[in-house]
Amino acid sequence: MMRITNSMMTANTKANINTNKVNADKLNTMTASGQKITRPSDDPVVAIRAMRLNTSLTELEQYYGKNIPDADAWFTDTETALTQTDDVLSSIREKLNQASSQENVTSNVKDILEELKQLKDQVYAIGNADSAGRTVFTGYRTGEMLTFMEQDTIKYEITETFTKDDLETFKYVKGTASINDSGKAVIGTTVYDGTTNIYNEEKVEEVTAYRIRLSYDNLDSFKSMSIDGGAPFTVTPKSISGLNQEQIDAIYTPSSGANFIKETGELILSKDAYDALIQKGGISINYEKSDWQKGDLRPEHYFMCSTPKVDTDPRTYSATYPGGIEYNYNREDAAGNPTTKESETVKINGFKEQDLSYEIAFNQTIVINTHASDVYSHDIGRDIDELIKVTQQMVNAEDKVSRLQNLIDNTTDEAELEKLNVTMGALNKEAALVKEKMHSMYTSAITEFKGYSDDVNKQIANLGALTARLEMTKNRVKDQKSNVKELADQNINCDLSETAIDLKNAELALEAAQLAAGKIAQQTLLNYI
Repeated sequence: MMRITNSMMTANTKANINTNKVNADKLNTMTASGQKITRPSDDPVVAIRAMRLNTSLTELEQYYGKNIPDADAWFTDTETALTQTDDVLSSIREKLNQASSQENVTSNVKDILEELKQLKDQVYAIGNADSAGRTVFTGYRTGEMLTFMEQDTIKYEITETFTKDDLETFKYVKGTASINDSGKAVIGTTVYDGTTNIYNEEKVEEVTAYRIRLSYDNLDSFKSMSIDGGAPFTVTPKSISGLNQEQIDAIYTPSSGANFIKETGELILSKDAYDALIQKGGISINYEKSDWQKGDLRPEHYFMCSTPKVDTDPRTYSATYPGGIEYNYNREDAAGNPTTKESETVKINGFKEQDLSYEIAFNQTIVINTHASDVYSHDIGRDIDELIKVTQQMVNAEDKVSRLQNLIDNTTDEAELEKLNVTMGALNKEAALVKEKMHSMYTSAITEFKGYSDDVNKQIANLGALTARLEMTKNRVKDQKSNVKELADQNINCDLSETAIDLKNAELALEAAQLAAGKIAQQTLLNYI
């Protein structure tokens, strides 16, 4: 048998007491902290699971507490702006209905047009809506407004793309004349005296014109035109500033090719050019513009465009300045990878869409932004401007008829009266043609603005679907968060009632060990001799 010495007994007793103390201390710490471990080495499995569950819980809290509410607020602000836009478009349709119901051009119609101009500005102003300081319709550029907030002169080189569906036909009243104080018709430098040259109904005619209408007017210059399959005609830049009506008529009725009118922002096509483009695919027109008015839509939110380098005069532009600011160019290199280096570009795939995506759950994202081009079309403003223009033409035509009628009423000379009546026939024809054109444009505009409202409502419906999806995801993330939190609590938190009982038992065991140690320590070798 092994001999047990006093020192051995003392050592074992001390070890047992220490073990009981360690156990009691562990249970006391668990009771005080409420957790199973205080350091990873206490239980590596619990520690690893705690780390994973806490990471998951942190991510879920980010989704539930920040990402989802932020996306929901964005949707709410966007829907509010879209609803307001639809209300304004509805008001525009009401004004168009009122104007189209007028039998004659009166001051009422002019007043209606003034209201239309205000409503047009209001539509685009709503497009500057923001969510927590970030504009909601401007893609990645949430720090920029949709429109120019003040007049500016920075030059943009803009590339605008079209399809054959963008080709338009419209009625053009040709051969209109002004009337001088003696009642004679004047076209350019030609004065029709009614004897050697007569201004009659045959001089005034309505013709079909063809065009592509650009998004802006008051342009600086035409740069180039690109057509899939090659350009089948020549584009000639034109200016109508300072021209008489006969010269303007010639520009709007070309016999061949196309005329680019910088003042109106139109590409006027000959019949042959129109027929050729109908058979083609994509059409791309490159032009420059620097005259920006307050409320104009900023081109960087709609088109591929560029401005000068930042380190040059920001109000001048030259093609000799390489590396200027580019917007929305979807460039690819030889390997098909995206690149911003113009020197390596072998392909430009057109406008680069800007979708803002939020991660709202594990591996689940949602696009939160609505593109300005889907709602705030340039055509809204351009259509209203053309309605104002044709109405002014009608006002001018009626004014000429009224002035000539006054002359006729005060003329007694039969020969002169006959000449005036011939001229009156031409003016009446002009007024009738312009009036018919005006009513046709107003009727068509009602349909067009109904389409704009439909586009807005489509986006509102899309937002509704996205909001419903977001709400379902929110409920799912809420449940996930609750489950993960429960698992995390179960993993790391101890059962306080059981731990308290275990602590009491450990204290009793410690007291018993200490009592036994005291008994043994009282015995010495002399007790056995």
